[in-house]
Amino acid sequence: MAVPFVRDNKTTLKVAINAPQDVVWDLLATPEGLSRWLPVACAGNIGPSGQFEMAWADDPGPQDLSTHRVTIWEPRRRFAFTWPGVQLNFEIARQDIMTVVRLSCTYNAREAGSDQQLEELVGWTMHLLTLKSVAENGVDLRTPDRAFSWEKGFITGI
Repeated sequence: MAVPFVRDNKTTLKVAINAPQDVVWDLLATPEGLSRWLPVACAGNIGPSGQFEMAWADDPGPQDLSTHRVTIWEPRRRFAFTWPGVQLNFEIARQDIMTVVRLSCTYNAREAGSDQQLEELVGWTMHLLTLKSVAENGVDLRTPDRAFSWEKGFITGI
């Protein structure tokens, strides 16, 4: 289960995943891996100083695309990138038989405690649970159009 913590403009979530660290890293830090649990599609350079694009619909228009810049790249340990109004930082470490993923979302100062920060807490919790499900069992929890929202729901009926 993802455990959230919110302080000022920073949201932190942790989830323990029963999968090898290399499997979790590949899901976090490759276009193919990200597409299995986060966007519909991902392309570009995910690596040192890289830039990549995520598509949030099968036939995306400009409003369905987001561009991200890699800001930290420590292979198999830490990966950070820009998100609109947010800096995302994924850290992974092995603890006993589990791989622990820690996601820190640092919002611009003006977003601290905002509706965006609180709404995204729910979304990121579901995304991390989908990451866990994909890593452990190969099961994608996203709705049929592979998106989470208040209107579309946050989980399928499996």
